[in-house]
Amino acid sequence: MWSRLSIANSSIDASPRRVCGSPFRPVSQIYRPAIVLLLLAIWQLLFVQPPATAQELAQQSSHEPSQNQTETQASGSPRPIAATHSARQVAAQILQQSILQSVWGPPAYCVVRQSVTLFDKQLNGVGKYVRGGQGSGKLKFDLRMPAGDQINTLLQVSDGQRLLSIEAIGDVRRRTEVDLGKVRPRLVLTNESLRDPVVAMYLAIGGQAETLRKIYQKYDWVSVREGKLGDIPVWWLGGRVPPIPVNIRSIAEVDNLMFVENNSGLLPTHIEIAIGKADAPLPFWLYQMEQGRASDELSPLARSEKLRIVTEWATPIVLTADQMPDSLFDPPSSNEPLFDETDRYLPPATSVAAAPTPETLR
Repeated sequence: MWSRLSIANSSIDASPRRVCGSPFRPVSQIYRPAIVLLLLAIWQLLFVQPPATAQELAQQSSHEPSQNQTETQASGSPRPIAATHSARQVAAQILQQSILQSVWGPPAYCVVRQSVTLFDKQLNGVGKYVRGGQGSGKLKFDLRMPAGDQINTLLQVSDGQRLLSIEAIGDVRRRTEVDLGKVRPRLVLTNESLRDPVVAMYLAIGGQAETLRKIYQKYDWVSVREGKLGDIPVWWLGGRVPPIPVNIRSIAEVDNLMFVENNSGLLPTHIEIAIGKADAPLPFWLYQMEQGRASDELSPLARSEKLRIVTEWATPIVLTADQMPDSLFDPPSSNEPLFDETDRYLPPATSVAAAPTPETLR
């Protein structure tokens, strides 16, 4: 239960009118259909997968990576950053380590804050995230974002066997599930493959882990610099679209659909993230993510102001087993329709994520 995390909960600002350090501004004048579409696009880009269309599935075949792009490579401890390495290589190594930690790292809890600015107006959301970690697949993530007199919500909860996602945005409500028990048998788990970032990507389903899986592939990472986020030592990584497909990545249907062109004109085109360095309180944690789109890139409906999205996975703390009772990960019961998205997350039957060979370890 969330009440078992009372100490961590105290870090949340009790006032819903200040999130991410900015005052909450009324959105009654915002064009509601556009905001609903924007929230759907943002949350599906970051946290859940939008429903596939026949056109997308037809286009998918043209985005299949070549054979040399599907080969797995082992990636263990962080490698030294050599001056001769390109920003893309260094960013890829950092992000791969972050994905590995999101799946195999220790249990953790954090406050999630999200601020969306559009039409010179601002929406602010707040939520909580618990990852079971250690490859368990357990998580609970909720996010609530008021918009005028309406509360938009996203809930993800996994008991390690199935992930249930519930979106309620405007008049759109959708429940989906992923059977994790069908994903794992396609992966060969050994001491070596536990350090393989591609194996971790296939297991990065829901929560912060899936966010990292998506942005790793969705952007072309063109800059890396060392710095701080407050007192936290971090790597600042910058990216942009369109992406250059990376050589080391998962190729489930959910991954390939990210390369299908989106013509909504509302999605961000550049990103900057802060990932904890080795001496951060929680190494390789995704602490902050800022995405944007310049005003001249927006659709005619939104061209008056730029788009800015800031998501914080703030002040994470490592949890102990007694702080994560099994009941915390119990999914809510409902008689609403439930859509099974398992097939979209299945690794290829050819077992691309098999244990690394001696050649790949060299």
